[in-house]
This record gives sequence, structure tokens and C-alpha cells, in this order.
Amino acid sequence: MKYKIFMLTSFAMALCMSSAVAVENGSDADSNPLVVQIQLTFSNYSTTCSGALIAPRIVVTADHCIKLVGESNKNNLIQSAKVAPAGARRDGQGITYVKVTDFIFTPREGKNGAAFLVLESSLTFKFPVRIASATDIDNLQANKTPIKFIGYGTTDKNQVVYKNSPQIADGELFKDLENLRVHFRSYPATSCQGDSGGPIYQQLDNELLLIGVINGPWYVDLKSRCSLETINPQNIQQDKLYKYSVYIPLYTPDAVSDAKLAAEKVLASTTKPIATPTPIATTPIMDYDTVISDYKEMMDRIATLKQRYVNNAQLLAMEKKMLNLPIGSGDNLSTAIYNIRSVNKKLTTSIKVWDQIYITKIECVMGNKTKKISAKNPKCPKGYKVRA
Repeated sequence: MKYKIFMLTSFAMALCMSSAVAVENGSDADSNPLVVQIQLTFSNYSTTCSGALIAPRIVVTADHCIKLVGESNKNNLIQSAKVAPAGARRDGQGITYVKVTDFIFTPREGKNGAAFLVLESSLTFKFPVRIASATDIDNLQANKTPIKFIGYGTTDKNQVVYKNSPQIADGELFKDLENLRVHFRSYPATSCQGDSGGPIYQQLDNELLLIGVINGPWYVDLKSRCSLETINPQNIQQDKLYKYSVYIPLYTPDAVSDAKLAAEKVLASTTKPIATPTPIATTPIMDYDTVISDYKEMMDRIATLKQRYVNNAQLLAMEKKMLNLPIGSGDNLSTAIYNIRSVNKKLTTSIKVWDQIYITKIECVMGNKTKKISAKNPKCPKGYKVRA
């Protein structure tokens, strides 16, 4: 088997990203359907990184895991790589690793970017994965929506300690500071050595929303194994001490193109098993009039919620998505049916969150009497009901 060999480059963060660290102060996440452990062998160096399984034969990770950086590594070329099943324990008995047959760097020069890995054969793929768009990420940042990050790295800032289970923790995204990267923050957990390439994601009803992959802690104290950054971004008032890490979003044109290229390489492979199709919720056959009726009902629901949650970016994004559905009389309606049901479920879940965050308005009625209530999680007075 031939591997593509790439010349190695250096960049400013070589020291802090040259080896792949686990989530410090995280919790066990055995059998997580997204995170994988990657074992890497170079000319004179071996290491491990984390990655995200986005298809049965495609993994995405941080590019510096595959292309060691720094002047001392300029002749240390990748020899081989293999990937364990998603969520597998380090001490798991009988684990079968799958070889990597191709590396695709995004961008090609490999500076603070991603790498798509094409696998020789399929890993068990349990849940649909969708790569977050720029709009998704903006909404998560604006609403401080909780996100998760997970990896196989070390778990102690003072010594090399690896737990058998991948480690997971909660965090949130926040706006860029001054170096044109995207960041997430958490406390007391933080990404650490070996978490590089691990997924940052949000669990949705019908899919995993992959926000990006960990690109290493944002170091200030290089003597520390894990991140110690404690500055206050943009002088924002905060009530706890955060730790910060950077991540790589995957919505750029290059990343989208390279993900497609990886899929084409999988399909072109005839000597190994073809990837199992991504699981999608089965949808019964429905006639056009029924779909249109469900669609109108959905749009009416969104219109009502827009009055209740004024300028809610997530809601506006859902509306835009629905307006762009292929729903003409001659279209294949399976996509429309799936998205209508998916958005309905997402709305039901989101309302519980929005009521706790936003000042919302409801109109309550009792006979001929009407009252308008504005509050967080508003409720009608006794005897009144919310106007439909």
C-alpha cells in the first residue's frame, strides 16, 4: 500500500501542537459514535491523535497530527496510520484497527487546517453526521449554546496520564479575539495533548452536528501540558474562570470540496468493502397534497414563533432552510418530508431552551378577555389559555 508523502512545514505554534493531548477534567465516554483514536507512525516517531468519524470510511482530524511540524521534524515523514472503532477503549480486547490509505489536507499547505483520512475498510457508523455551516456556528456563538468536545489525549496537566475511555466535556463557542481563529471555552475542563483532531459537536435529535475538530489548546504557559489561558476576551463580563482552545471549522469551500474528494476515493475503491450508507430516518411514501399541507402547517408554526421570539437567529435560519426545500409537484419529496419532520422536532426541543433565555411574548385568552404576557418562560394566569 502506498502512502502519499508530504514535506513538513513549520509555523508559529509548532511547540504546542507537535504532539497529539486528552480532555482534562472530562468524563468517560465509552462507545461515543463520533470520536476515534488514530495511531500514527513516522520515520522516527510514533504518536496518537483523535479524530471524528464522519462516514464509515472517512475520518477528519487536525492536519498537524499527520504532518509533524517544526524544524526538527522536517525529515520525519508519515509512514502509516490506523484508526480504532468509534468510542473504543484503549484497553479494549480484540479491537480491529483499520488502515488509512489516503490523506487529504485542507488547506494543502497544512497550516492550522484539517486532514481527511480515507480508510481501507468500514468502521461501524451509528449516527448521521452533518458538518456545521457558518450560520450554525454563528448561532451557537450568539446564543452560547452548550457544545461538547471529546478526545483520547492526556488528562493531567502535570504528567502524562491516559485514561482507557475517551474523555468528554461541555463548553461553548465564543467570538474570535485577535488572531482570526475560532475558539471554544470551558471550565474546569480543557483539551489537552492528544485531543488534537477530536470532534467539537452538538447532539441533535436526528443527527450529530460536527462543529469542527480540536486544533490544540491555546497555550500561554508552555510548561503546562494543558491550556492555562485565563484572559478575559474583549473585556466581556464573566462569572467564572474559563480555559480556551482553538478549533477548525469545516464549512470552508476547500473543506467541503475535500470531504467530497474523500467520498469519491471511497467509491472508487473496488478492492475493499464499500461504505455502509449513512443511516437516515425512514420516510413513508406520502402524496403531494399531504406534504404541502404539512409544509404550510410548519411555516405557520414558524411565523407564530417569530412573533414570540423576535429576531431569533436560529429560528430565522430554520425558516430559510424550509423556504429552500425542493417541494415542487415534480420534485422528489423525500428530502422535504425528512426536513419538515426534523425541523418540527428541533423546534419542540429549542422552545424549551429559548423560553429560558429570551424575553418572549404570549397572548392569553379567557372568553372575551385577552392578556399579553412578556417574560422568560411566560405563563398564562389561572383560567386563561394561550391563544393558538
